[in-house]
Amino acid sequence: MPKWTEEQELAIQKSGMNIIVSAGAGSGKTAVLTERVIRKLKAGIDVNELLILTFTNAAAKEMKERIRSAIKKEGLTDQLLKIDSSFITTFDSFALSIVKKYHYLLNIDNDVEIADDLVLKFKKEKILEDIFEELYEKEDSNFLTLIKDFTRKDDSSIKESVLEIYNKLDLKYEKDEYLKTYLDTYYDESFIDSKIEDYLSLLKRKQEKIKQNLKELELIVDGDYYNDVYTLLEPLLQSVTYLQIKNHLDISFPRLKKGMTDAKPYKDLKTVLETGDFDKIMEYNDIEKYD
Repeated sequence: MPKWTEEQELAIQKSGMNIIVSAGAGSGKTAVLTERVIRKLKAGIDVNELLILTFTNAAAKEMKERIRSAIKKEGLTDQLLKIDSSFITTFDSFALSIVKKYHYLLNIDNDVEIADDLVLKFKKEKILEDIFEELYEKEDSNFLTLIKDFTRKDDSSIKESVLEIYNKLDLKYEKDEYLKTYLDTYYDESFIDSKIEDYLSLLKRKQEKIKQNLKELELIVDGDYYNDVYTLLEPLLQSVTYLQIKNHLDISFPRLKKGMTDAKPYKDLKTVLETGDFDKIMEYNDIEKYD
């Protein structure tokens, strides 16, 4: 019998409540789940009374074979006759079986199948294309404004964005409710104000980061160059409002002196300053190397 860790033993034994086990690759998840099943069987539960779901067919097949081997090893022969009728399958397959079983309650045919991803993608694109064509024909003013403001050559970028939003919405548990309340929730004045405050806080943290970078810069360049850079950045660092910050972002750093351009560290530093990538300045903190 394997020697289980304390966390694995807890995952095997815990029952009577909902539990979540988060574990990375190679941590023994399949072995733990197999042992959990075996202990359930020894406690008098039949294997076809358990629901074991995975994300892929390959994982489901492996899980069933691991459980089958463990059942044989433990001598639970009566369970071998029941394992083929057990629910060790994928989420999709199990959901499909439920839909087929209760199709009459959903008012659909029982020959429903899981659609191929490529077919679904094509259907979505076709429906979206039809919607766009209809709006073009109606000359819908809001739609035409959207196209004019957010596209250049054609409307493909807008279509891609709509499909991306749609795919993300599919991850929502209550998609319809989310859409119904979206405007009231996210276009509420207090909500917008809070997001503006969050963004300003982010900008202020960036200002503090730049100040720290300047301190590091002072250690690796001469005083005149540092003063020139500081003079350029001072209006930005003293900005308080969003508009002030925005208006002081157009910064072109002075060139390094000729004698400093031969060494690689100073070439790298020049690139950093010209691109405004202040975070990289923190890498140049070995003063003796650059003197």
